[in-house]
Order: sequence, then C-alpha cells, then structure tokens
Amino acid sequence: KEKVELVQASLVGSILSTLVLMTGLCLFVGGIYHKEQTFNNVAVVANSGLLMVACMALSLPTMYVYLVPGTENDLQMSYAAAVALAVVYLQFLYYQTSTHSHLFVGLEEEFTGVAKFGLYPVLAMMGLLTVLMAVHSELLVNAVEGTIKRTGMNERFIGVILLPIVGNSAEHLVALMAAIRNKMSLAVGIAFASCTQIALFVVPVTVFAGWAMGIKMDLSFHLFEVV
Repeated sequence: KEKVELVQASLVGSILSTLVLMTGLCLFVGGIYHKEQTFNNVAVVANSGLLMVACMALSLPTMYVYLVPGTENDLQMSYAAAVALAVVYLQFLYYQTSTHSHLFVGLEEEFTGVAKFGLYPVLAMMGLLTVLMAVHSELLVNAVEGTIKRTGMNERFIGVILLPIVGNSAEHLVALMAAIRNKMSLAVGIAFASCTQIALFVVPVTVFAGWAMGIKMDLSFHLFEVV
C-alpha cells in the first residue's frame, strides 16, 4: 500500500524502543532483584560498533537530502547504504559463528534448561509463524488507517512509538524475564542483537523489497527521527 513513511518510522522506532526502552528496563528491573549483575561485554562492544556503523549509513541519505534540496540521488544512495549494511551483517554473522565464536560462549551457557527441537519442527514452526505474522501485519495496517482517521494522531507518531512497543513486546518480555533470573548476558544480548538485526538486516531487506516492487522505499527519514 506504499506506506513508506509508516515503514520508515516503525524501523527507527523499533531500534530506539529496543535499545533504549528494553535495555533500560532490563537494567532497572534486574537491579531491583539482584544487587550486582554481570554480562558479556564482548557482545555489547561488537553490537555497539555495528550500531554506530548503521547509524552513519542511515543518516547519510537523510542529511544529503536536507543539504542538497531537490536532489534525485537519494534513492541510489539508499540502495548503496542498504547493500553496505547487508554486507556488514553477513560479515558479523561469520565473525560470531565461525572465527570468534568462543567470545560469545557466555550467551550459550545461559540457554541451559531451554527445550530443544529438531531442525524440521523448527522450520515448520517458523513457516507457520511467518504466515500468521503476514496476516496480522495486513490487519495492523488497516487498523492504523482507521486509528489515524478517528484519533487524528500523526502517522509517524504511531510508527515510532506505538507500533514498535506492540511489535517487540515478546522480545521485551523475554529480556525482562532473563534479567529477573540474573541472566543479564542473555537479556542485554537480546536487546542489542535485536537492534543490530533491525538496522543491518531488516532495513536492507525492506529497501530491496521496495526496489523489487517498484516502490520508492529510501532511507531518507524525517530529520527529527535521525537526530
């Protein structure tokens, strides 16, 4: 339905709500239940560096549009930024799973006691959940249109504030439960890894999907969202 502004706002809002709200709640709630908590700082440093790269890549198209009004190169710059982010994400996956997997051992140890399933059951569940998410996403878009008409709320406000909190509520809950159980490496890992995945994977996929469908899905955000 070419709701580009809503998609842009929800992407930025997802990063902000996960990085600021989820991490803050985990540290706050974890501190209430436990006097001292520790976490794997290597994972945090790695994800922080990736987020800094993503921040620069996402800011460039926006700043270029504002500094060079009337430009027609913002879409090409967005494609270049999306490709760069996707390449960086693939490199990070190789770094985390192959060359330096020993640095992320602390995260694996905190998954003890979790039920394990085979490959095919997991793929089947993921496929089913993907279909359900697609259906609910369509219903959500229709609900947003009605909400804007009835309440008069701005579309970007709904995308930046409301949709990310509702959409990421499951991740928020899991991270909070991990913090309460003194599994801070898992809690902080969920928060930072989710931000990294959105910035380096979901954003490029969204841009490429718009490209394939002939929709101008660029990375020229509202200036306030970038700041």
